[in-house]
This record gives sequence, structure tokens and C-alpha cells, in this order.
Amino acid sequence: MAPAAPDRLHSLDVFRGAIVLAMLFVNDLDGVRGVPWWLRHAPIGADYMSFTDLVFPAFLFMVGMAMPFALGRRLEGGAPAGPVWRHVLARTAGLVAIGFVMVNSESAAGERPLLVGLWQLATFACLILLWHRYAAWRVSRPGRVRALRSAGAILLAMLLACHPGRRGIGFAGLAPSWWGIIGLIGWAYLGACLVYIRGRRRMEALLGGMALWLVFILAMKAGALNGWPLWRSPWNPVPAMAPHAALVLAGAALGTFLRGEARPMARVRWTVGFAAALYVASWCLHAAAAWHSVFTLSKILGTPAWCLRSAAYSALLWLGIYLMVDVAGRRKGTGWLGAAGSNALWVYLIVPMAFVAVDLLCLALGPGWAWNHLAPGFPSGALRAAVVAVAFTWLAGVSLRRGFALKL
Repeated sequence: MAPAAPDRLHSLDVFRGAIVLAMLFVNDLDGVRGVPWWLRHAPIGADYMSFTDLVFPAFLFMVGMAMPFALGRRLEGGAPAGPVWRHVLARTAGLVAIGFVMVNSESAAGERPLLVGLWQLATFACLILLWHRYAAWRVSRPGRVRALRSAGAILLAMLLACHPGRRGIGFAGLAPSWWGIIGLIGWAYLGACLVYIRGRRRMEALLGGMALWLVFILAMKAGALNGWPLWRSPWNPVPAMAPHAALVLAGAALGTFLRGEARPMARVRWTVGFAAALYVASWCLHAAAAWHSVFTLSKILGTPAWCLRSAAYSALLWLGIYLMVDVAGRRKGTGWLGAAGSNALWVYLIVPMAFVAVDLLCLALGPGWAWNHLAPGFPSGALRAAVVAVAFTWLAGVSLRRGFALKL
């Protein structure tokens, strides 16, 4: 009889931290001259995927892998459906709200860039007030926690009421745009949970749900849904949900197997076979790329071939970390990545906040000062990006240990 699978895999946290590190690195390369093609997002119309095009889907795949170890444990413990769905909806709402606020913060504009920058900093500060974990006070001083979160919500509403948008001032200028990275994670999480919970965590339901989301993409690109009321509304999240929910479900399928199987070699064989099946499915779809762009490898279009190929690569990347961390036990030097992986939301909020502060500093120093003026070419720019990525990833782990963490 196979031994019981552990409730926690250290490789999941390390994998998540490695993705955060890669995300910071490729994001800071934006604007650097001479960056090779494989470190840039493939442009629209291109039929390939770069390393950069793998970072975000790898994070979504990891979200799915963790689902059986977190949400699945709740369901296995006999938790009623009502509280589970409230947890899912609250988490989705939080992620979508953060993404919505951040994407509108990025689009803020005005004749006074100093005031716009200060508005952005204040907005990020309110998000931190709302979603800080408050580990030291949550039990001992719950009233203080409620007061701080209420203050964050009220101040955030006031700031959004005077939002300096390109489309207008205040609430009229707010729009979801592309929902932002965190918002996309929220919609993908909800789309995957619809299958994971209703399908009773069965493998066939997860794989079937993933296939249905991929077919849904084909239907969207064929225009089959254009006649639906409000389908073309910018507030319709389904087009953004479909490819990303499929990636989360692919990760959930792997996580479900890992949750029920503790033997390392069985895990290795299944992961390799699963990755191979995903890759072959992607290759079969990509064979029709000359017929229609929906069959190309395109992150921008969110094509099924890109989803499947990304899931295959993500599974193999995790497998390499699993063999090193959980099987060989070589965890020395990975603790900072694991800690950062447990505090990923902190990174998503603090890093853009820090860059807004840098922009304000450059503005105060006068013309000619800008972040991208520091090491603007590729070799030096890559070194700068690496330093930034390592520094913020390390700080995320330090902040977690000091109690400064964000959690939905």
C-alpha cells in the first residue's frame, strides 16, 4: 500500500518563489534596449512563445497545483459547500478588486505628474491596509484590525472618487481594461473552482473542464458568442477567464494526483507522462496554425496551443524542483524562495509601489532622470533586473518572517 501523501510539498513554495523571481526579472527588462527575443513577450501575430511568455502561465499552473492541498483539504474535511463557496468568492472578489484598482492606477494621468504619483502611492497603501494579514493582532486585537481595514476601504473609495483617469475624473473614468495580473488570477481561480468543486475533485472532471475551457476559446475566436447580449462589454470577464482557468485546471490535475500518491517515482512517471500528453495535444493544435491564428502559439491571444504548451513546460519545471527539494532533500539556499512564494501578493503590491516612488524621486531630481537611464543596454540592464528581482524576492521572505504579509 502506498504511503499517505503529505499535506505540504516544499517544492510548491519554492516553485512559486522562483516564478516570482522570474516575473520581477522579466518585468524590469521592459524598456531595456537590445533584449534578446526569448526574453521579450512575443508580439501580436507572432507564432511562438518566449521564456517571458511562460512566467505568468507557470504561476497559474502553480495556483492549480496548490488547490488540492488547500481547498481540497477543506472539502475532504467535510466542510459544507456554503462556507467553501463563500471563501472562493471572497478570494476571487479580493483578487479582482486589487487587479481592478491597480490597472486603473497604472492608467492614471494628469497635468501634474507629482499629484498623480502621490495618488498612486496612496491607493497602494489603502490596498495594503485592506489585505494585510495582521497576524499579531488578528486574535488579540480584532477591533483594531477591523478599524484599519475599514479605514483602508473608506480611503480607497475616496481616492477612486477623484481618480485622474484618461477617460474622465472619478468613478466615470474607471474601467477594467485587461483586469491586471492579479485580477486575471482571480477570474482564473473562480473559473477553475467552478469545475474543481462541482466535479468533486475527480481527475476526469478536471481534465474535462480544462478541455471545455479550451473549446470555449475556439468558439470565442470563431465568433460563435458575439450575438450574446453584453458579450463585447469590457466588463465581461469570460474571455479573460477561459485560457487562464484552463491552466489552473491543468495544475489542479497534477496536484490531485500528487495529493493521493506519495511514492516519488510514481510522481515522476505521472508528471512526465502528463507533460508529454499536454505537449502532444499542443503540437496537434499547432499543426493547424496556417489555417487560423487561434491555433498558433500566442500568449496575447490566449490560444489553446499556448495554454497546453505552457502547462507542459510548467509541469517539468516543477518536477525539477521537486526532485531537488523534496526527493534529494537539498533545501539549503531555497528557504528565501519558499518564503517569498508564501508572500507573493506582497510582491505584486509592493514592487509597483516602489517603482512609483522611484519615478517621483526622478521627477524631483529634474529632467534627464529616469529608472531606465540606469543601465539602459542589455548586458547591464539584465544585471540591474537581476539585482532588483533578487532584492525584492528576498525582502518578501523577510517581510513574511517579520509579520508583514498580505493574504486574502
